[in-house]
Amino acid sequence: MIRRIQVDWDVEGNPTISMTQSYFAWRELCRLRNVQMEATASRMEVCTLCHGDGIVQSDEYGWMNCICVVMDRLREKKAALAPYRGMVRKNTFNGFRPWGSQESRKLLAEIKKHLKAWTIWPDRWVTLIGEVGTGKSHLLEAAANEIGPMALYISAFDLEAHIYKAVRSDYLGQLILTMETAPVLLYDDMGSEHGSEFVNDTVQAIFMSRYQRPLEYPTVVATNLDEESVRNIQPRMADRILDRSIADVFPLKGIVSWRANGPTETR
Repeated sequence: MIRRIQVDWDVEGNPTISMTQSYFAWRELCRLRNVQMEATASRMEVCTLCHGDGIVQSDEYGWMNCICVVMDRLREKKAALAPYRGMVRKNTFNGFRPWGSQESRKLLAEIKKHLKAWTIWPDRWVTLIGEVGTGKSHLLEAAANEIGPMALYISAFDLEAHIYKAVRSDYLGQLILTMETAPVLLYDDMGSEHGSEFVNDTVQAIFMSRYQRPLEYPTVVATNLDEESVRNIQPRMADRILDRSIADVFPLKGIVSWRANGPTETR
């Protein structure tokens, strides 16, 4: 499938090219060529691919940031996101086995297929709405493990703790900027925050910033609240994560908790 990277041209003809999409484009090109991204990036003082221009053009994706620029950004983001990475279980899409009724299995298989494809080219937001035990965390962790260091998986509980710590240590602005510009954000358990107006306002500011550039900052949100509760409790967040013009919204209706089917580590 041919995909085109988002490019904005200024009045002088200079391009601003999506860094996130360039990363996923190079990731796919290297996968198809069976080479590592690190090995593809030139180690010469002047890149042999872009000759120092920082951009290249490909048949598959059009104009894109050169892999030398992408790898530099990857190293920066790995360092910036490291303090906020929680314990992500080694969940995979292959380990996610749909359960329940025929309708439930069909819906879970559809969501699994959609999110796995999304990790190859995340050109929209995704919102998962369902009760506890419906597989949302597994799917977000699987996506994080599939994407790698450009993705940040964080729960609402952990983000709330980081916000309070940042206030005490006087680096809240840096925390907000890091969350706003994480290349891929996987936000779990939205709505489980303790309800502090300050925390809610901070989280909403982060999502508002990402919402303004949804292609550059693809986002997945999982919540245990139903859609009506999200709109009642956090209406401004609802306007973003339930905006179907940019987000694929999956209500996990009728899904019985996997715990009712017996304990397993794969869900």
